[in-house]
Amino acid sequence: MTKVNVNEIKTNFTDLLTQLKKTGESIVIEDNDQAFATVINYEEWKRLKELEKQIIMEKEGKKSAQKTPKKRPPLFGIDKDLISISDDFDEPLEDFKKYM
Repeated sequence: MTKVNVNEIKTNFTDLLTQLKKTGESIVIEDNDQAFATVINYEEWKRLKELEKQIIMEKEGKKSAQKTPKKRPPLFGIDKDLISISDDFDEPLEDFKKYM
């Protein structure tokens, strides 16, 4: 990994890209001894993207395994006699007679 100051990037950009192409070594760009950017070659980028995909798939696999609760059998008739519908359910309401 090559560490380069911002000013060096401005003056040696082409040389640094040529070095990256030849060696494949990443370039870290710093300003006041603080790294703020990294330039990596395309092959390294592809490798990192594949690794990222694998990590995401593993996390999603763990989440889906955790989210699957055990299903209990249905309890048919458990609410019997709790709900009743009156015989005149379909009859027009008194409040709406003037609109009909």
